[in-house]
Amino acid sequence: MSATNRANVRGCVGGRNLGRFNWFEDRGPRANEVGIVAQSAGWRVYSTDERAYEQYEEVYGDEEEALADFLKKVRATNRYFARRAERLQGEVTP
Repeated sequence: MSATNRANVRGCVGGRNLGRFNWFEDRGPRANEVGIVAQSAGWRVYSTDERAYEQYEEVYGDEEEALADFLKKVRATNRYFARRAERLQGEVTP
């Protein structure tokens, strides 16, 4: 993606039906999600574990950098949970 802006990132996330993210919402973090939030110091990107505890946090002064990191983490999180679901489904015996 050449220009990382809100419209492009939102289109990528929505167009691929990616979940597990918090897109500039004014709420607390939820379990197993990646979030991006605008703050007075810049843009905060975070990810949480199964208890909604933040495992990663980075604050960026540049919105494009924050959006690029957010998108990368949303894609990785969704890949992980898709593969996990496939593994678990393969372990189920009829």
